Amino acid sequence: MPERSIREVNHVPILNGQNYPLWSILIEVELSARGLRDVCSSDLSPGADALTVNNWNQLNVEAVQLILSRLHPEIIITVVDGSTVKNAKLLWNKINTKFASQTITNRGRTWVRWECLRFNGNIEEYVKECSNILFDIAGIGISLPPDIMAYSILGKISRDSNAYDHVIDSMVLKMNLTINPQQVLDKLSELLQHKNTKTNFQKGIKTEENSALLTDSSSFPYKITYVCRDGKHNPKNTTHKPENCWAEHPELRPNQKKNKRKSADPETHQTGLEALFTSKEITTTTPLSSLVIDCGATHHMFHDRNLFKNLVLCPDEKIATSDPSSNLLCKGRGSVEISINNKIFQLENCLYVPRLTRNLVSLLDLCSEPITITRNGLSFCLSKHNQPFLSGSIINKLMIVAFNQPSAMLANMSDKPPWHDRLGHPGDQVLKSLGLKITNMDPCVICARAKMTSLPFKGSFDETSMPLDCIHMDVVGPISPASKSGHRYFLTIIDQHTSFKITKFLKNKSDVYDEFVIQLKYMENVHERKIKKVVTDGGGEFVNQQFKELANQSGFIHVIAPPYTPEHNGVAERANRTIVDKARCLLLMSKLPSQYWAEAINTATYLTNIIPIPSKNNLSPFQLWTKNAPKIKKIRTFGCKVVFLIPKHKRIGKLAP
Repeated sequence: MPERSIREVNHVPILNGQNYPLWSILIEVELSARGLRDVCSSDLSPGADALTVNNWNQLNVEAVQLILSRLHPEIIITVVDGSTVKNAKLLWNKINTKFASQTITNRGRTWVRWECLRFNGNIEEYVKECSNILFDIAGIGISLPPDIMAYSILGKISRDSNAYDHVIDSMVLKMNLTINPQQVLDKLSELLQHKNTKTNFQKGIKTEENSALLTDSSSFPYKITYVCRDGKHNPKNTTHKPENCWAEHPELRPNQKKNKRKSADPETHQTGLEALFTSKEITTTTPLSSLVIDCGATHHMFHDRNLFKNLVLCPDEKIATSDPSSNLLCKGRGSVEISINNKIFQLENCLYVPRLTRNLVSLLDLCSEPITITRNGLSFCLSKHNQPFLSGSIINKLMIVAFNQPSAMLANMSDKPPWHDRLGHPGDQVLKSLGLKITNMDPCVICARAKMTSLPFKGSFDETSMPLDCIHMDVVGPISPASKSGHRYFLTIIDQHTSFKITKFLKNKSDVYDEFVIQLKYMENVHERKIKKVVTDGGGEFVNQQFKELANQSGFIHVIAPPYTPEHNGVAERANRTIVDKARCLLLMSKLPSQYWAEAINTATYLTNIIPIPSKNNLSPFQLWTKNAPKIKKIRTFGCKVVFLIPKHKRIGKLAP
């Protein structure tokens, strides 16, 4: 029987008296999945032995607890008494009698719900409520002509609202839509989806019209306009002289524009975030992973928070656009690192503007040095010193540049957290030895929680010159809970020369000998040489007649550490600690249940074997053991979500994915 908690059945609704048909289906599936269905439908066989009676009583108690946990308090009062609280079958039958029987009370209650149903103007809620009541009507045994029910659904809408009369008239005229109530509900849902799509599209167009995008120019290259602001004349602006500058001499501004400017929000004029560019009606859409090079924007602006490498949130600051009624708000500042054409660009002092419809890069900020803009058909290229450094496409007179989204940059070797997580939380020194460029050296909370330990004991063993000169072994366990396959122990085997580690899972300690014999043949076959020395503790799984005979037959020396001194088996103890700490990190990071510890141990062992060791000339145990370099680029984070392909012979139906 699956060991599942009552808290894990939230998919079963609480029985409130009106949702019995759906509740009965889901609770029956849950009872069957837990192996509790029999105690709800039959009695204990007479003459059963004590063990069967005990198991039956345990299942009965669990079934009662499960059913009661999915009942509303008002329902519990009506169905629970001194007999039903102790007997799952009586409790189940009483609930069915109360709600499933085709009595006049149950049928009348369900029909009254249908008669009292009203359309309140919300199609989504109306369709959902109709579906629930129709489900109850079918479950309670009320038989009505389907076309009458279909017309009744439309009639309630027509009676309570005139807004959908044209839709109802159209559906009534189509006979094939009114022969079944479910077809009517499906058509209403389709109508709602169409209405929402239309509303969202209109909102998107309105937002795009009010968003600042690009200076209004019909020619290419675009003309850069230098703006005078903050009461000062911009020397680069050659369109007027300083004595005629409206910024320095606002009294010279024509009355019409002066009044218009006074009507604007004064806070907008005073802010230092005046990204002054002209909004332009754009009906085409650009890819989400793209940016627009804007000649009029004074700052780089991004709407996706995930693009920021570091973001400092700040109080809302207004950004002026050409339309004073549609100012944007800056929520923070930071640096953005994006990949364009396999080149990394770091943009500083970028603004985080969530309501911005597109990511904008200020051409002025890019022009710290003279640049050349070259157009070739529908593509363009920016060059510095005759060297191209940025290129993109021209879409609807916008300079569009595609870039990699953060999800596509997780494999970038400059990101510490993904590689730190992928490789099972190794130290920063190990990451550097792999050639990974680590810029963020912040402490890892997972490592701090999972790797806390006392200072190590300094022990020593004779140096080795070849693999299998000396191997160390230890058994870890019992581990609770058991793994998904029922294992409670694992055997660790470490080759001292290469530090290569092997872990094998065991259900009992007595399985150690059989597993070691298998691994002994494997290791000697890989390296084509015999094991010379085996170091273990004095546990009974190692110190026995079988192990002694194996040592004599194979010709290796069995070294036994003194009792109560695990320090003298330090190689195995340190390996166990490394593997267990890494597995603990993986479980904490992935938030998987504890019964997946075996998968975590297996992954931790592999990751430990592929990470370079400074004392081994920065070579990994895997490389020393197999003479091949590991391929770490194929590693994914433990516990990450995946999409897998179901074999054709196991798919249900032709259209199943």
